[in-house]
Amino acid sequence: MLITILIINNNLENTNKNDRLNILKQLYIWNYKKINQKY
Repeated sequence: MLITILIINNNLENTNKNDRLNILKQLYIWNYKKINQKY
């Protein structure tokens, strides 16, 4: 999970900060839902 975020952050270095934060937020939410579905 953390590694994914780091890779995405590096890949989006040219994108503006807000877009990057939004993408990270969506990823976090998606992962959170995925984890919750398992239990």
